[in-house]
Amino acid sequence: MNIEYTVYEFVLIQKLIYYVYTFMIRWFVSWNGVTIMTSEIVEPEIERIKISLAEENLIEQIRNYVVKLLWIVQESQHIVNHLFDQKFEVARTRASKVVEEFKTVRNIRYNLARYVAKVAVSMIGTNYYVSLLDSITVFSNSLYKFILELELLSLRQTTIDESTILSIQSIIKNIGDYLTCLSDTLRYFIENPVKGAEQVSKIFRDGDNIIEMYRGIYLSQSHDLKPNSIHINTLILLLGDIIQDLVNLGEKIVWLYTIRTT
Repeated sequence: MNIEYTVYEFVLIQKLIYYVYTFMIRWFVSWNGVTIMTSEIVEPEIERIKISLAEENLIEQIRNYVVKLLWIVQESQHIVNHLFDQKFEVARTRASKVVEEFKTVRNIRYNLARYVAKVAVSMIGTNYYVSLLDSITVFSNSLYKFILELELLSLRQTTIDESTILSIQSIIKNIGDYLTCLSDTLRYFIENPVKGAEQVSKIFRDGDNIIEMYRGIYLSQSHDLKPNSIHINTLILLLGDIIQDLVNLGEKIVWLYTIRTT
């Protein structure tokens, strides 16, 4: 957890140094009887720094949220692997643990929403952050349904053909890579805004690739009414929802980057 807040703590130290500096200026002015209206100069700058610090903290919390969802995606990859190996009990146990982990996800979302409400009055562009959080929530809900379906497949000991399982594994891996890209982009918001521009083009490119991959697996599926086929088709449809919500999330992050750099 400490690693996740390293950037924020570094920025905080910088801001504290500035606070000490401004305090010393005001003390010096008062001690020497100089009639300079320091409050008119210093106070607006201090307020600007507070707002900037609040926004950076918000971005870091959003990034932590994305990293948590990345972990869940990686877990889903392991569950799919267990299904492929027909280790149904192992898959079910792992899926159940991931479902329980969504309680933590809900707590993260709740605390983040409270923080946004707290800083919304003073921060410019709050509506973009609210929209971004809504998109993360939608993506999280789709991911939750996907994990539930994996748990159901393991409970029913549904076998999936090799071609389909390999396609699903490949798509999930690309979803994980896409989330990593989004996490890096959010980090660059604070550390290196210039480098964030490179990530923007990557977000669009990778999003298009995932959509095309999904189109291939969707069109190749059997649409008969056999129970096995129905369950697998349901899983693939849920995977499509995840991809749609993920690409939408990526676009929201691009919008936010554009607003912050213009």
